Amino acid sequence: MDGLTERAAQLAQQIRAVDLYVGKGPRQGTEEVRFRGTWYACVRTPAFAYYRFLPVVPPQEPRRSSVVAPPAPVEEVLEAPPEAVLALQRRRRWPEPPAAIAPLLTIRDRFRDFRAFVSEDGVCTSSVGDIIGYINADGGEAGSVDEELLGYLEGSAFTNILTIKDASGEVCGTLDQGTTLARDCSGRTVAELRATGEVFGHAGAFLGAFEGYTHGDMRMAALYLMLIDPGMLNETEG
Repeated sequence: MDGLTERAAQLAQQIRAVDLYVGKGPRQGTEEVRFRGTWYACVRTPAFAYYRFLPVVPPQEPRRSSVVAPPAPVEEVLEAPPEAVLALQRRRRWPEPPAAIAPLLTIRDRFRDFRAFVSEDGVCTSSVGDIIGYINADGGEAGSVDEELLGYLEGSAFTNILTIKDASGEVCGTLDQGTTLARDCSGRTVAELRATGEVFGHAGAFLGAFEGYTHGDMRMAALYLMLIDPGMLNETEG
């Protein structure tokens, strides 16, 4: 009986690893897959739960393709942020954008605190005054602080559905311009962009808002959420 129990546990672990690898987990085909919880049900964990929600937005680096064999042990918790990110969180934050600046979009977090702003030329600046990226809304591209490509929108002018791809060309989500829903690579809704500029997550939780938002800013808002500040979409922290 002990042998059968042990074999059943091994099979359950293997099935879980395969499900995560084929898309029922946060990051398909990578060694950095994270799975929250201590249970073994095969559910689709939202990809953006992988990114921490932090009060100060850290700059993102281009996501590199890393297709590997199905993962072995899967970590149950996120790693602690590196010291550089922790130091960033200790810096004094601006309560509002500087008076001399007229942002195109002002971003509020889930507590309605000032989080970042996007200027007319697409420069994204955090609440501590650091540039965290660039957005070219017309070209549908987002870039890092070092002006490396973070990702881009892809789709026909004749369809409402736009695909969001990262720097490696892998799909990280979609934007439905008709329903104003953003989904991750597994098809799970991660954000609803309302006409007021408010952002709500999969479970209906308020995640933040874009002040000054209009329907024409939808592409810019999606690029910001999916590529510049993906931690804003984490519903499980904060």
